[in-house]
Amino acid sequence: MDLLIDDLVKNQKIDGKNLTIPGYFIRSTAPINIEDDKLKLDETLPTIDDVIDHLYQNSQSQTEELGLVIQIHGYNTGVKDGQKDYVREDWERVCKYLNQQDKALKDRKSNFVYLGYRWSSESVPSNLKNAFNSLPSLLQFLLYSGLAITALGILLLILFSYSWFGILILVGLCIASFVGTLFILRIIVYFRDEYRARYYAVPDLIEFIRQLDQGLIERYTQHLISSQTFLDDEKQARKQAKEEWNKKRIKLTFIGHSMGGFITTEVVRVLSDAFDQKSIGNVKNLNKQPSSNIGRVFSLGRLILVSPDIPLNTILSGRTNFLRSSLRRFEEAYLFSSEGDVALRLASTAASYFSFPASTRTQGYRLGNVTVNLPDTNVYGIVNLKQISSADYQLFVSNKKFDHLLKYLGIKVLNKQEQRNLLQNKKDPESLVPKSEDPESIADLFTYFDCTEYQDKTDYPGRDGKTINVLICPNQKSPLNLWQYIRLLKAFLDSFNNSSTGIDVHGGYFHGYFSKMIIYRLAFVGFEGLLDSLILEQPNEFNLIAPPDLQEKLNRSGELNTVDKHKIALEYFSWICEQKTIQVAASSERYYVDVLNEPREKVRSAFLSQ
Repeated sequence: MDLLIDDLVKNQKIDGKNLTIPGYFIRSTAPINIEDDKLKLDETLPTIDDVIDHLYQNSQSQTEELGLVIQIHGYNTGVKDGQKDYVREDWERVCKYLNQQDKALKDRKSNFVYLGYRWSSESVPSNLKNAFNSLPSLLQFLLYSGLAITALGILLLILFSYSWFGILILVGLCIASFVGTLFILRIIVYFRDEYRARYYAVPDLIEFIRQLDQGLIERYTQHLISSQTFLDDEKQARKQAKEEWNKKRIKLTFIGHSMGGFITTEVVRVLSDAFDQKSIGNVKNLNKQPSSNIGRVFSLGRLILVSPDIPLNTILSGRTNFLRSSLRRFEEAYLFSSEGDVALRLASTAASYFSFPASTRTQGYRLGNVTVNLPDTNVYGIVNLKQISSADYQLFVSNKKFDHLLKYLGIKVLNKQEQRNLLQNKKDPESLVPKSEDPESIADLFTYFDCTEYQDKTDYPGRDGKTINVLICPNQKSPLNLWQYIRLLKAFLDSFNNSSTGIDVHGGYFHGYFSKMIIYRLAFVGFEGLLDSLILEQPNEFNLIAPPDLQEKLNRSGELNTVDKHKIALEYFSWICEQKTIQVAASSERYYVDVLNEPREKVRSAFLSQ
């Protein structure tokens, strides 16, 4: 197995106490360049057996939910010689946050394990010497020829002063610039990282999960043999172990940031059973509900995509959505996005221009740039709260359809007056959906958090305790114009130097106090657990003062039944998001399942059969 494993916190202890949620750092040994590929053995503790033991011990408790949360970073996160691994340091802080700071998690009897998966990303710029030396012979010839023609043209222009020698200079510059453009594309490492993500990171993580699956089966088998349940029949013990794990599977939850979102969806796609009868369907019947089970031990829990570097059409039905089967397997799905994510707008959309088969620029945008809003209005909080909560009836008695989310979603373009809608618009030839309704309702399975104008306290350098725009510059508002994007780009570059003016437009979700809390609570306790924990926390804990009617509801929530309590919690959550200027388009599935307590399987079946 081409992975090295280490504790995120030494010996899984803080101040001598065992971690409630143990954390491991899983590192791929894939090299930056294939010439550097060497066999690296994991000879020091911990090993994969320690992860297996933690998961197995958790399975012996009476807790209903077992979980493994895997967080995956994005592009441009390499470690240069002599530098610290900032990815590892970030995940060590996350591990401590889970066990020390978020009281909804640290005081909870947990049966989760947290893994930070580091794949072999490279830092910008790539090694310039290697980039030049690896130029193919043809490109070297074109480069030298272009420079020689340019020099000759300049010399002739100086000697003879004929203006038409300028054409010779222009030809030489064009030839040299062609090679120079390829050189720049090489040193920004986006395409090299994409290759490593697809062919190194994905297979390595798949193999790791397969080894966990095999190890947990063997662990349970040995337990049955040692307990003399199946002393002389290892085959029967292994069969019984499979049956026992099938009764109580471990939920796999993924937090994918940027290109890590691509890795997540690719891993799940490969792990999914392509021959699962519930995922096949046919051209006449779209009623497909594939199982969430993965292998013999795991099932898919929650998918959390943070500024994902994957195409918009991932959430839409159709031929181009090769991920739709795997996305339907997750029990819950969430997307965090921002209009001002210039990292996606520059690198990813530029890459899509000559690599993605589309005839319009809108199709080249990424999910991380999706915006949430009502038509012609600026509404914060859960923008469709009224629509989903009006469905207060028995789902399977009423014939009323779900509230579809595509009408709340769009893509803002540089022209301040222009927005691309995801639903078809006769006036907009670049709208994304060819039909007014998505027959498989894949987009409706996600809950969307548009954090473009999100304001909160952060851990940005020099701004502790101050409420600021987390993902855009001060005094900016959506929609953003060209000048504002230029300011954002400068602020993003400043963030790499830990400047007090820096804004992490691509990863600021993990720096805002409230957004970080949402991400990790959704990962570890889900939407229902998020509501249950929020209603126990007073508004002043979020530096807010609730209106009297909402405060009164919170005060008496302890006297109510579960459904009514969840309704108040949902209203409270929407209000907090409104105060933080976050726009949310909530999936109706979350309301039916986590508020009304309808059976998830029946709700999901109804969603996918529309």
